[in-house]
Amino acid sequence: MSALVYTLEKRFDGPWLLSRDALLDLDRAMDGIYERFEIDTAQLIEEEIEQSIKGNTSDGLDEKRMWWREQITPRMKLRRSAKLMLSHSKYIQDETLEDLLANPELHDEAPIGIEVEVYGPKRNARLQLRAGLFENAALRIAASPETAKSAREAFSALQHWAMANQAPTWQRVWRRITGFHWFVWLVLVVLLSQAVPTQSEVVEEQLRVAAREMLMEGISDEEVASALELLVRFHAKEAPQELRVEMPSWFAIIVFGGLFVCAMLSICPNLVLGIGRSKSRLGYWRTWLKFVGVTVPSVVFLSFVWPHIVEWLKRVF
Repeated sequence: MSALVYTLEKRFDGPWLLSRDALLDLDRAMDGIYERFEIDTAQLIEEEIEQSIKGNTSDGLDEKRMWWREQITPRMKLRRSAKLMLSHSKYIQDETLEDLLANPELHDEAPIGIEVEVYGPKRNARLQLRAGLFENAALRIAASPETAKSAREAFSALQHWAMANQAPTWQRVWRRITGFHWFVWLVLVVLLSQAVPTQSEVVEEQLRVAAREMLMEGISDEEVASALELLVRFHAKEAPQELRVEMPSWFAIIVFGGLFVCAMLSICPNLVLGIGRSKSRLGYWRTWLKFVGVTVPSVVFLSFVWPHIVEWLKRVF
């Protein structure tokens, strides 16, 4: 009979900002996984013992069970591991995260990654969080075997913790496209600059308005010379007085507001574990994310609204 089996592996994109409490929550999740795997392992040991003494006579079965248990138990031993990466070539390791976080050596360190695992010959659950020098931080979880209920429960527990501590969607998208926003802004400026009138276009429009007014009032004999001068200036694209072409307010907002937004979006966290020297950095980054989350939408909104406000003010005053 066929059965549908799901792969117990998943990746969660960053940025990741994890406090000490979040890491202790993960350690408690690993405690539950270890206890569940212990129950499974004890059952597997008993099944292997029964398989080993199958077919033996009833004489001395208790002694045989005891002997087989002594042989099987050591190789079925369940283990735990917790590791904090201090650099790409240095790490500190212990059985649990709680024990690691109590280590005084971490006070002067800034961890850049974490790995926790419960493993044995028949069961395995693992969480890994790392960030490369030029790559986004990614959290990966896995459990095996896929057919074991305890492995699926372990995967669900790790997935629940990851989803509870993962950054909001807008922060993940921001992290993924960091750098690309400069290209978008540059293309936008180049395209919209085509709509900004040049000096010759402004002069032409000014002369056209003057000619329209003259025609509406009628051209007297005294104004013939002025009309001829206006015609010559129109073909020469020369203003009757010094003309200063100003950048439209909407385009100025796109250029300078966009520059400001792009500069802000270039500063994005990747992976911060709030322990050791990184504890203070965690608070700074969270404050920065709140600031960006309010400022960037406000600037983008004003980019569309401000030109209309300026036009309204000009009409009123």
